[in-house]
Amino acid sequence: STLANRAHIHEINATLDNKNAPSDVILDRKISLIGSVTPYSRVDLTDYKLSVYGGPWVETDTLRVHLCRYEATPLECPELRTLEQFPPPSPPPPSPPPRSPTKPRMPPKPPVPRPPPKPPAVSQQGSPPPQARSSPPVQSPSPRPPPPSPRARRAAGRRRPA
Repeated sequence: STLANRAHIHEINATLDNKNAPSDVILDRKISLIGSVTPYSRVDLTDYKLSVYGGPWVETDTLRVHLCRYEATPLECPELRTLEQFPPPSPPPPSPPPRSPTKPRMPPKPPVPRPPPKPPAVSQQGSPPPQARSSPPVQSPSPRPPPPSPRARRAAGRRRPA
């Protein structure tokens, strides 16, 4: 907005304020905005032989202002830099780190196609088609030996101890 962050300069009809009659207090005063000044700038109001300087912000919503009334020309007033110290210029933002030279990227190589599966071998006459290999059969645990026959038991009983 053109009214924000600046000091406004108004003209007010002072004849109403200078009269002491109570009836004049209710009269409509004429207030006009005739200029504005931003920080670290100057406005010359030649109709009033007045220079208005904007200084720095000294508090929230408080702009330091300087006034100079001259007789013939605004050149009679000092320059703003003699009234205010200007802030040092802001340092430039840090530059980004240099980019390492890069080689142009090549498009990725397409995947190598797999060879088509081999068709089944044509069987010769009379021979059966080859069967898929299977893993060796799983052997079940060996069965328990049969109990000795009664005759073997009798023969074992006749042995002599050594």
